[in-house]
Order: sequence, then structure tokens, then C-alpha cells
Amino acid sequence: MSSPDIEFDLGCTARVQADSPEARCRRECESLGLGRVRTLLADPAHAATPFWRQQAQGWVDERLAREGIWAFRVVVAGIVGLSAGIVLVALTAW
Repeated sequence: MSSPDIEFDLGCTARVQADSPEARCRRECESLGLGRVRTLLADPAHAATPFWRQQAQGWVDERLAREGIWAFRVVVAGIVGLSAGIVLVALTAW
């Protein structure tokens, strides 16, 4: 039997709240852009807090992963398109 007093953690705490420091850092990174954030992360003289550096690095990693997925999809679509073109040319030449 289950008791109504028992609380379950369903992993809902992983969401970033709109006014949290993580959200502010992500908004700041979004406004700066990927190139500027990468430059700031590479500069050892940049006096950013370790928290900002960690959040910014996570944001950069997410952006690069998304761009990598799209690049992979474009390459696969190009290969499929070229293959279809080769098949069409082979069928018409036959």
C-alpha cells in the first residue's frame, strides 16, 4: 500500500528556472554569441567566476553539439541526394 505522505522525486528539478543564475548566464551567453563566449573562455586573464565559466562551457558544448547534429544531417541528406541522382542517371542511360 502506498501512503499519500510519500513524495517521489521524478527528476523535475533538472529544469532551469527563469530567474535562476543558470538562466541569467545562458541569456548572457546567448546575447554575446558563440564566438565571443569561446574567446572569453579561452582567455585566462578574463576575470569570470568559476560558476560562469562552467555554465558558459556547458552552453558552448550544447550549441556545438546541436550544430554538429545539423551538419551530420546535411551531409547524410547530400549523400542520399547524390545517390538518388546517380541512380536516376544510371536508369536513364540504361
